[in-house]
Amino acid sequence: MKALIVDDEENARASIRELAELCCPDILSFAEADSVQSGIIAIVNQKPDLLFLDIDLGDGDGFDLLQEIKEKNIQVIFVTAHNQYALKALKASAIDYLLKPVKPSELIAAVGKVKKHLKHYQLYDQIDTLLHNLSHEDKGIQKIAIKTVDSIHLINIHHIIYCQSDGGYTTFHLINNQKVVNAKLLGEYEELLPSTIFMRIHRSYLVNLNYVVRYDKKEKQYLVTTENQSLPVSTRKREKLIAYLDSLG
Repeated sequence: MKALIVDDEENARASIRELAELCCPDILSFAEADSVQSGIIAIVNQKPDLLFLDIDLGDGDGFDLLQEIKEKNIQVIFVTAHNQYALKALKASAIDYLLKPVKPSELIAAVGKVKKHLKHYQLYDQIDTLLHNLSHEDKGIQKIAIKTVDSIHLINIHHIIYCQSDGGYTTFHLINNQKVVNAKLLGEYEELLPSTIFMRIHRSYLVNLNYVVRYDKKEKQYLVTTENQSLPVSTRKREKLIAYLDSLG
């Protein structure tokens, strides 16, 4: 692979390059740029396979660069030191990122994932999801990319009825009786999805409150969804749920 490092700090570029030269033998050559504009020019001239892209650049940010480039065959790893909303948007879009200072093990893992899993058309769908989320920052995350064994599903969060944990996997139950299974813990999605819409009602269930039609308070307490699905409510989560339902009255 040919790599391009776009970062406005010379020391940061040097650090990534030195680490990658040492740890990532699949990267055979490196180019560097220090701004959005020089990055665009370098992409046109160098035609890199892999882009290490800082979020905060002197003449804009990494998202500005993504909106401008026409080359579709680049795989992207973001590198950043801060900007919590941007990190959340990156997580939701399933795009790889590294936090500064970059650790060798995390760099190796990110480059390995890029090489093994990402396909070009999938990556640009993911970037579209990322840019959509960023453009709707005031409304929070709107789309989420869910990786499965052979695909990346780009899903509107409002189409998720509930998420169910099963060991180390999470199953997304969607409208139209669709299901998507992902090898991540439910807690990761609880942190990612907006708490104004999604509530953890049980250690194994995270529900979209917009799809709840009834709360049954009998001995075996459960929520009923618009699809007539019964979801258990744990004793620990009951008080928070009742407080939310009371607020609607």
